[in-house]
Amino acid sequence: METNSLIKFDFPTIPKVVRAGVTKLPAGKKFHEHCKDLHEIDFTTSGQAQLVVNGQPAFFLPGYVNVFQPGDVCSGQGDARHGLLSHRWVEFQWPSAGSKGSPDASNALPLPRLMKLPPQAQGEVRTAFDALVACFDGAWSGWEMAASGYLLALLGILRREAERGRPRGPQASDRRLNLALIYLERNFLRPIKIREVAAA
Repeated sequence: METNSLIKFDFPTIPKVVRAGVTKLPAGKKFHEHCKDLHEIDFTTSGQAQLVVNGQPAFFLPGYVNVFQPGDVCSGQGDARHGLLSHRWVEFQWPSAGSKGSPDASNALPLPRLMKLPPQAQGEVRTAFDALVACFDGAWSGWEMAASGYLLALLGILRREAERGRPRGPQASDRRLNLALIYLERNFLRPIKIREVAAA
């Protein structure tokens, strides 16, 4: 075996960045109705815009992230009172993402369509976005893999923020188990029925 022979890695379920950039639009710019053909994440850093997504009101707001999926029908207009609309964005494909019956469907990544980020997370998202856009713009050998890595980092940050403050399953289970054990300890001298423990 050659010591420097190539080892090939297959990445069938890693997202592929198709387009990415930083867009700055004049205040009051109108967005004509269009249908998204890719997954998309937008991070707004200045300005505001009112949107309509699939017939429902939505917004571009500073410090917020918008998440779109293929098939979304969008239109809107920037708010002239809030100046230049600036946002970082990425469009990407993710084979099997959200596919029913796919082996990893149970591990799908749930993200809200609109997320307000705290200041620290905004800095992290900005850093990940800037590195991702630099990879896309540079188009050097291997940029696709690096861009996918930064996209995964971005998604990880968003998942963390979406989950922040929510009770986690194992922690809730531990609390129930502790309550059941306390009940058993206090009542071990008499016959105990299962439904009593379940209600503890």
